[in-house]
Amino acid sequence: MELPLDHFRLLGVSPVAKADQVLRTLEQRLARKPAEGFTADALESRAELLSSSADLLCDSARREDYERLLTELSAHDDDALPALEVAAQHEVGALMLLMEAGQAAEAFEGARRALQPPQAPALGSSRELDLSLLAALASRQAADERRRDRRFEAAAQTLQQGIQLLQRMGQQQQQRVALEAELQSLLPFRILDLLSRDLNDSSNREAGQELLQNLVQRRGGLDGDLDPDFPQEAFQSFFQQIRSFLTIQEQIDLFQSWSDAGSVTAEFLSAYALTASGFAQRKPERIESALQRLEQLHDVGVEPEMACLHLLLGHTRQAESCFQRGSDPALKEWARQQGEDPLAGLCVYCCDWLERQVLPCYRDLEADPDLEAYFADRDVQAYIERDDRRRNRELTPPAAAITEFELLPTPSEPSSLEELLQQPAAAEADSSTAEPEPVGAWARATDLLKTLQGQAVDRWDQTSEGMGQLKARWHVFRDELPERLRRTSNRQRAVAAGTVLALASLALLGSLGLNNTIASRRGRPPAPSRDQLLLPEATEPFDLDTPLAKRAATELAAANSAAETRALLQQWLSAKATLMDGEGSATALERLAVPALIENATAARAADAASGRRRRIKASIEELEMLAAGPERRVARTRLSYGEEVLSDDGELLERDGPRTLENTYFFHKHGDGWQLADFRPTSP
Repeated sequence: MELPLDHFRLLGVSPVAKADQVLRTLEQRLARKPAEGFTADALESRAELLSSSADLLCDSARREDYERLLTELSAHDDDALPALEVAAQHEVGALMLLMEAGQAAEAFEGARRALQPPQAPALGSSRELDLSLLAALASRQAADERRRDRRFEAAAQTLQQGIQLLQRMGQQQQQRVALEAELQSLLPFRILDLLSRDLNDSSNREAGQELLQNLVQRRGGLDGDLDPDFPQEAFQSFFQQIRSFLTIQEQIDLFQSWSDAGSVTAEFLSAYALTASGFAQRKPERIESALQRLEQLHDVGVEPEMACLHLLLGHTRQAESCFQRGSDPALKEWARQQGEDPLAGLCVYCCDWLERQVLPCYRDLEADPDLEAYFADRDVQAYIERDDRRRNRELTPPAAAITEFELLPTPSEPSSLEELLQQPAAAEADSSTAEPEPVGAWARATDLLKTLQGQAVDRWDQTSEGMGQLKARWHVFRDELPERLRRTSNRQRAVAAGTVLALASLALLGSLGLNNTIASRRGRPPAPSRDQLLLPEATEPFDLDTPLAKRAATELAAANSAAETRALLQQWLSAKATLMDGEGSATALERLAVPALIENATAARAADAASGRRRRIKASIEELEMLAAGPERRVARTRLSYGEEVLSDDGELLERDGPRTLENTYFFHKHGDGWQLADFRPTSP
């Protein structure tokens, strides 16, 4: 065989070394034997080759001829390398010296060739044993050299070849275990090496992603810590480093696959990646997907992030609610300092969040966190408009929940008041083809309103300057009335008509009395009395004789009913939550709600108790808006913060839902001297 070494390198001496230095080096090399495990034949072959080189270099005549030969070879071809002819019986010793000379990769290749047919040694022979050990040591040393050069994948491939060779030969079990451990330690560095390749090198990048999947699986998931050789802190630092080598789509795919396996961290990171992609590429549907993923997280404290996503989707009310609910006092104070508008602080926070946490860490993404440019994009505007129309048109039922605490309506029949509130406004028909409107309460009220309007204006023209001002205010109200009525429901139209009718009548009567006084003073004939006016006969729905003071008192009571209603509803929520936790009884609910609602709550608690479970519920009122506040019935639209945990009787957590936002409409009716909850329904978005 040809050994790619000259005598100087084989012995390990300088080309200018004297004879005494050569002999001293020979003595040291013979005394410093290689690793244990080689046979005596291999060690003797190595010693003979070392001694042969020393003999040549110590003989001045032979050394001079050899040096002249090396010079001629170098002058003839600069790339030519000297080599030594080695007899076949010295093959193992020559490969050992080649490895000791720093050419472990060449030594490993030589051992591999020697173990391949047809020159493969006899099974169980000393030569097979020596070559197997040499291949193991050379592959490990070659891998170390390539690792130092940061050629991690090349080092791993060398180790894999050594392992496969030893497996095939069935030799050197201990050495094979050492090579496998070395290969395992290279895994993070291989991933970094492969993922840092050019984006066009798809095969190597895919291999890097596959290795990353293997690493995460070995650790027990992205949140796991099952690898004692790679602690969590070191893994987090490594993972943060390699994220900058992954494209945004690669990260989305990886994080979603890990989140599907139950990783909370991956769910969080997938939402970030979807947000970055949606913002940079102006695809709000990806931001909506990110919001849905964050909504699945529990007890993570992601409300500020959810507020930013709601803002990017145009959900300003939800954005403000999430931000206020999830921000600490310092963040809220900082947001208030950004401007009087609550959205001002949220917009600044969103820009900072995008710039520092969302948009970095992607190899193929460069984007400016410019909200103005984002909302000016046509695709974004079209999406928000479609989403608004959908939210206004569709009644989206609430997501399936663990319980029906405040999520689903009770089995009671819809009340007449609810029917009035939910009845859509009648569409305006074409005047050329519309049928005459049936004579009813609204028609009679309209006719009466027109009659009173004309008569009142005629009378007010005769009054003093004070009545002239009242007339001007009446004209303003009259001009705005059709548009206001067009935007109201049928029930609200009827109530408005009744109120206007009563006020107009009272104003008319007052003006008639005033005109009579003025006329008597000026000698004019008295104005016709109320009995002489041509009023429509059908005025049953409206009590014109109701005193104005009584109506004013009713309106004042309605204005003050919101606080009372809020307190009653919160008592209901708290008492019901105590019952569901197994600590309260239905007695506390009797004065708060009708029997049907109490029976519903009691049945739910009994079902839980039978299955050995209880529920820890947190429900609080965030907003309450009064839709109606009459003397006998009240209607309130609310937004609740709701969350619950299902526990065993021993306190073991079984399920969790929320916290999330619920929007319900509650109906109350008068009960004795107080009020009771009569029913509730999910509120249409």
